[in-house]
Amino acid sequence: TGVFEKYNTFIMMFSLVIAATIPATKFKITYKKSTDAEASTPRIMRDIAESRKAGTSPEKCVI
Repeated sequence: TGVFEKYNTFIMMFSLVIAATIPATKFKITYKKSTDAEASTPRIMRDIAESRKAGTSPEKCVI
C-alpha cells in the first residue's frame, strides 16, 4: 500500500485532467461547427437574393 499512497495524488491529478479534457474537446468541435454555420449564413442569403433578382422561383433558389 506504500506505493499506492505515494502516487495517489498523481493518479487523482491525471484523472481530473482527463475528465476535463474530453468534454472540452467535444465542446470545441461543436463550437467550431456553430461558428462555421454563422459565418456562411450571409453568403447563403446573398446567393438566394441574387437568384431571386434573376427571376427564379423561391423553391428553385434554395435548391
